[in-house]
Amino acid sequence: MSVDEFRHSRLPVRAASPEGGAARLDLVLGRDFPALRRVRDEAVAFVRRHRPHAAPDAVADARLVLDEMASNAMRHARPPCELALSLRGDRLLIEVSDPLPVLARCREGYEGGGRGLALIDALAARWGQTPGAAGKTVWAELPL
Repeated sequence: MSVDEFRHSRLPVRAASPEGGAARLDLVLGRDFPALRRVRDEAVAFVRRHRPHAAPDAVADARLVLDEMASNAMRHARPPCELALSLRGDRLLIEVSDPLPVLARCREGYEGGGRGLALIDALAARWGQTPGAAGKTVWAELPL
């Protein structure tokens, strides 16, 4: 599915507990962009701790996708925004939830950016966004 198509899809089943190789990390995002570095570093440490044999390029791709998703939520929505990482087998699920009900969309020719969804589409095995009663969740699943 291209980024030009409407991405309204159900969120994959989350990893509920550390049993069976699943692990989960939940973080709150504010509007403090310097703190985003700490969030990225914490996320990478989480992946490396639970999947020490993950390919370095895959971890770098996950960091890039997480950064794009988190910074978009921080830039466009009101805090608090929530970030969740779930590991299941060789897959990482990144979820960013925010209170803004407007779904994310590609912005062609936007000088300030606007290419983040295309980047997510190129790097993720699959991605989507799920509207909810209190906003939306944008998610991406990446192989490690």
